[in-house]
Amino acid sequence: QVQPTNISDISRRREPSQLFKVPALGTKTKLILFAAALVLASLGAPAVIPGAQAQGSSTLYTTLVAQNMNALESMTARVTYYNLGGSPVLTTSHNVSPYRSLTINQPSQVGLPTNFGGTAMIDASQPFGAFVYEYNGNVNTYGMNFRVDAYNASSTVAEGYEFAFPQLLKSIYDAGTNMTYNSNISIQNASAVSANVTITYTQSSGSQYVHSGIIIPPGGASTLDLPSDSALSGVPNFYGTARLTSTQPVAIVYHHYTANLLVSFAGLGTANAGTTLYLSQLLRDIYDSGSGYWWASSIVLMPLDGTSANVTVTYQSSSGSVYTQSQTAAPMGAFDLRYSAVLPGSFYGTAKLTADKPIVAVVNLVTYYDSNRGIRAAGYRAAPSHAAATRVCLPTLKKNASDAATGVTWGTGVAGRLAGSSATTVTLTYYLNDGTTVQQTYAVSPSGPMFNFDQRYNTAIPTGSTFSGVLTTNPPQPIIANVNFAADSTVRGDPSFTYEGIGCAY
Repeated sequence: QVQPTNISDISRRREPSQLFKVPALGTKTKLILFAAALVLASLGAPAVIPGAQAQGSSTLYTTLVAQNMNALESMTARVTYYNLGGSPVLTTSHNVSPYRSLTINQPSQVGLPTNFGGTAMIDASQPFGAFVYEYNGNVNTYGMNFRVDAYNASSTVAEGYEFAFPQLLKSIYDAGTNMTYNSNISIQNASAVSANVTITYTQSSGSQYVHSGIIIPPGGASTLDLPSDSALSGVPNFYGTARLTSTQPVAIVYHHYTANLLVSFAGLGTANAGTTLYLSQLLRDIYDSGSGYWWASSIVLMPLDGTSANVTVTYQSSSGSVYTQSQTAAPMGAFDLRYSAVLPGSFYGTAKLTADKPIVAVVNLVTYYDSNRGIRAAGYRAAPSHAAATRVCLPTLKKNASDAATGVTWGTGVAGRLAGSSATTVTLTYYLNDGTTVQQTYAVSPSGPMFNFDQRYNTAIPTGSTFSGVLTTNPPQPIIANVNFAADSTVRGDPSFTYEGIGCAY
């Protein structure tokens, strides 16, 4: 997580680039694993966007992490991989100790084809939570074009017939980075019969474009890449929202991407909507000495039903100061902290969204552009009240640990906030691989709801460690949390990503 810093020289700031809960809980979880075979479209520079650079294609790979949510019993897990047509390809079995995690890198999975691109389902003897991170190879090979991001796996509860996308992009050029940004949507049919899917795109100006009759076989998957989607063929540039409906329950993952940036989100359906949403971490011009970047953030939202909603954001800084803003979201709304008229020049804190009808929202975290290292970005979904929990599982944490697949050394930080109405103490228990545990505590209250645990600087944890964690509160109060992965300042490209903490079963 990014640590707040007193900023005395604001003139050092550069113009930022275009900016861009929740639990996966249960004994069956659906994943969309577009592994080695997924190639993002090679994007030429649109004639209507002067100066835009051509974007290269890039193969993506995936790593799956699943945590046993039972504190006392070991978990037996089965992972079944399916091709895009829904046929099973491989099944593997695994044992996971209490509160520990299973990590599977798909390119290294014996028996899985090297060109696999498809989906997966986990079922297990104990409740668990899972997330997936996607990467395009080794950072030492890709340099400034290296990119990675993560999304939370979809539980049976999170599958649905209706999903909202608060921000989608086609050929959106950003002068700050001289890059063109696009989006794609991956859809997995979670049922035993064919699904008929319709997606309605709504431009920020209000114009609509419909793609209907998307047939996905039982257990199969399909991807819509906005630059090549037939519904947008006559639209050179798209910046807006979308709503997806399906005749069968589906699971969703969508991305924003360029040649050197990737941001991933799991779908936002009814399980992610509410009239009150919590945001764990927001930044405006905050310097993180660990990554060597200035960070900023934005909030993008839309009504779940695709119409309009009146929305208020209440910011609370880490020091307790409160600021509010309101707007009407129709079809979308955005609070860009970089240009906020109500926030101070530097802000580090948390927020709550309230609306007069159910909304969904995401937060985009982005750095200022560095001509030598590139740009870093990450994102997470806002958490509705019903997703907050008194015990939150964190499948993977790291203290400056090297990852063999990507070549990146990562450190993590946990950022979260109180969603309850009373003061409590948050305890983070680290479950180390040698069987020992380490604990940290943080006191929170309604007037000071934010908490932070930065594993990079915890002297009680061995350097180079990878481990799992569990957040608890005493007295019991609901909280939300995210885990931020940060690489040091020497790493080029986009090595940053975030996943959402998962409400534990026990």
